[in-house]
Amino acid sequence: MEEMTVKPGLTSIFFVFAFLALAGAAFACTVSSITTSSTASTATVGTNVVLSSTLVGSESSCVTSQIRLISTSGSGSLTVNDPASPGYYTSATISNTGTVKTFTVTAGAADTYSYYVQGTTSEGSTTSTPSNIQYTDTSAVTVSGTPSVASILTTGTTTINITLTNTQASDIATSYGLSYDSGVATLSGDATSDTVTISAGSQRALQFTVTPVTAGTATVTMSLGSTSNAFTSTITITAPSTGTTTTTTGGSSGHPATTTTTTVTTTVSAPSTVLDATNTYPVAGNDIRTGRTASVSATQTDITVTVTNQGNTVAQLDLNELVPLTIASPSQITFSSDATISQTDTGTSALWQVTLLPGESKTITYTLAKVLTGAQVSAIASTVTATAAAPAAGKAIPISLMVDSTVVVGKEIILTAIDPTNT
Repeated sequence: MEEMTVKPGLTSIFFVFAFLALAGAAFACTVSSITTSSTASTATVGTNVVLSSTLVGSESSCVTSQIRLISTSGSGSLTVNDPASPGYYTSATISNTGTVKTFTVTAGAADTYSYYVQGTTSEGSTTSTPSNIQYTDTSAVTVSGTPSVASILTTGTTTINITLTNTQASDIATSYGLSYDSGVATLSGDATSDTVTISAGSQRALQFTVTPVTAGTATVTMSLGSTSNAFTSTITITAPSTGTTTTTTGGSSGHPATTTTTTVTTTVSAPSTVLDATNTYPVAGNDIRTGRTASVSATQTDITVTVTNQGNTVAQLDLNELVPLTIASPSQITFSSDATISQTDTGTSALWQVTLLPGESKTITYTLAKVLTGAQVSAIASTVTATAAAPAAGKAIPISLMVDSTVVVGKEIILTAIDPTNT
């Protein structure tokens, strides 16, 4: 049998083609898989949410041509704020152990947005499983705060209290920011800008201390999501001025005149009106709304509480106001004559029984013989509950008899009537 021989030149060409084929197989990187997650599933319009993607390459080091976030909804697509323009990654290297790439996004309209991440190499593209993020109107989070107006000296401080309430049945993320003139005052306390997640039906309390820098007006404005003016507090800052009054007396023969100098320093009175937060209570199928206003004078604070039945049926209510002892002593409080007053270990309680038709409001008032701050007004606790029904007249009910083991003539016996249907 004749032997086959290969010429030396052909042998070299064969090995070159074999090496190129093996090298191509070794360096042909692809994106094996992409998974995604997000910092929130529901957010208010205008709030930044971070979407994370984990890309796994077929090799220990793969260079992608593009990594993009693609989104759709009836209102358009998500806006990518990071990475900056063009809004996607180019020439990013990924590994076979997984590489994380994030996208910071927001939306300008309330809608459900579907999104996925696409990674592309020279060998083709791979996409993640589509996910959803819900953007809702900023009205889903209500804002209340105190004080709306206040006056302080440059030597003093005041506190702004703001409450964010999630009215939805699911957790929600929302961004907020405070704007103010730092040349007039500075803020300390909670972060002046942040993105927070509020649990369903819950609240997030924020507190900021205003410290004057100079005399002037410090207007502190809170933005919430896409709402630029969710709450405003105007603080008037006045510098204390000092003057002198000189009075000269005496000066008769042989007696030198006496000069008396009096120093007068200006002070700032308390704000004329402090608005406290409103609250809504579900009572016997009706939504009962309460609002409190405090009118402050030089010597006292007049509290007005308005109760409104926002439901569709008649509401019989017990409204209770509890003034802590740390704010006012019982002797400093004057309640209206229709209130039932009681003392507890923590404060003075006043109970009003109110009947409201659908849509009807009623106002109750009381006075504290001292000047309160906005924070002190907020510390007064309000509760609204359904009035317990009284037993029907002539109704037969069991009676319990409480006596000592030995009863003698003239000994007091206590009878207690209990309605078993109204416990």
